Amino acid sequence: MSRSPELKEDPMECPLCMEPLEIDDVNFFPCTCGYQICRFCWHRIRTDENGLCPACRKHIVSEHIVSEGGTSSSEAARGLTQGNAESH
Repeated sequence: MSRSPELKEDPMECPLCMEPLEIDDVNFFPCTCGYQICRFCWHRIRTDENGLCPACRKHIVSEHIVSEGGTSSSEAARGLTQGNAESH
């Protein structure tokens, strides 16, 4: 039987950078396929790379991204440029 991510004892990690997910990343799923990455990697993919989801290769459209907590991607991007970029 598989365990849900919320029940893991170990902190969840971004599958790209392997850093522990920040509290605001835990419910952040930037693609409709449900692939989860940290906001730092999401920003890097969108600005420095091709903008495609690493899992399904669909283009990530920021207007459609909403975290499970209800934060829109535009709000997240504003917070990212001010906070997360400094922490990595």
